[in-house]
Amino acid sequence: MDFCLNAAKTWANKWYEIYHMTVNPSSGTYDEILVGINAVKAGTIKATGQDIVIKIDSSRETDLYVIFNRKRGANDQVPQNGDEVMIVEQSTELGGSASSWMVSLSRGREYTESSWSNYYT
Repeated sequence: MDFCLNAAKTWANKWYEIYHMTVNPSSGTYDEILVGINAVKAGTIKATGQDIVIKIDSSRETDLYVIFNRKRGANDQVPQNGDEVMIVEQSTELGGSASSWMVSLSRGREYTESSWSNYYT
């Protein structure tokens, strides 16, 4: 089957590491373009301004990870949420711990973490 792991596992395995971006929302924003993993394989990803995985850093025991679940190429058999942005939560100790799906977003949708202030102390 042709589909890849979620954002936290992609980050932990250091797949496409040069296209990883860490964001600390208490001190900055993300204003780039999130592209699917197939952009790397197809050679269409740009050297700057495009990323595969975003880690939203926090001071809690978990961080958020974001990926565009592009349903094409190496990911064309993804069983659900194809062509959507996926957000998962993962322990800051990436080791072997499980990640938790939070939300998937189709075009034009947005997500606000209601307890965001709890992510920073």
